[in-house]
Amino acid sequence: MRSFSLNNLQVQEGTHTLLATADLTLYNEVLIAEIKLIFRKKQLFLSMPTRRKGNKYVEVVQLSEKLHRDVEREFITQYYKMNGKADQSL
Repeated sequence: MRSFSLNNLQVQEGTHTLLATADLTLYNEVLIAEIKLIFRKKQLFLSMPTRRKGNKYVEVVQLSEKLHRDVEREFITQYYKMNGKADQSL
């Protein structure tokens, strides 16, 4: 059983870096709003919500490495499905 779901996935038009946003629900109990799918340096990756602390931005929520990888993979899959891209290339 998967421990998370992605909801409210929205593709961001007119930007080359921010591709999509979504809400992440963990164990049907915890909602993390506005996770982001970013394209930078020819690579897609998941960005968790951040806040500014001095001159830096720090993640508000940190996921385990495995959960982060699983969420990232699912986010990318759903993004491509919404865009009709089966080959997963930009």
